[in-house]
Order: sequence, then C-alpha cells, then structure tokens
Amino acid sequence: MGTIDNGYLVLLYECGIITAMVVLVRYAKALWCSGRRALRIPHHLLLALALCGLLCAFLANNVLDRYPFGSGNPFSLLGIFFVVSSRADHEYTS
Repeated sequence: MGTIDNGYLVLLYECGIITAMVVLVRYAKALWCSGRRALRIPHHLLLALALCGLLCAFLANNVLDRYPFGSGNPFSLLGIFFVVSSRADHEYTS
C-alpha cells in the first residue's frame, strides 16, 4: 500500500495559508474564465473545454500527488502556467 502525498497540504505547509489561498484563487479564476469562455463563444468551445478538462484533471490529481510546484514534471509546468495566466491569456482569438 502506497502513501498519499496531498499537493494541497504540501502547498499549505511549505508556502503558508496566504500564499496557498492566492494560488488556489488563481486556479479557480483560470477555471472560471475558461468555463465562461466555453459557454459564451461556441466556436471556442473545444479549446475552452480542453483547458477546463486539463485544469480539472490537474486539480483532482493534487489530492493524491504533489503536483503544484514539482520541478521536472510536465504536468506541474502546466499548473504553473495556469497560476501565472491572466484574464487576457484566456481571451484567445481565432
């Protein structure tokens, strides 16, 4: 039987409650912007749903593994991109 390394608890322990809240709010904001974009503009539906799906998979995997700021892991780099993304980054155009 393996151990569980919860990414959210590690983030809380290593960065503190304020930084952890900032990071989680950034993830929620990226998810909200992508989801809202998918509902508003039909021709961006697949791209926005792909972003939502990737972010949901990333956030779900953090429960059982340590992904938020792991170095050398491509999935962790994707998570870092979601944290540093701004609203303008979600306003992709065709």
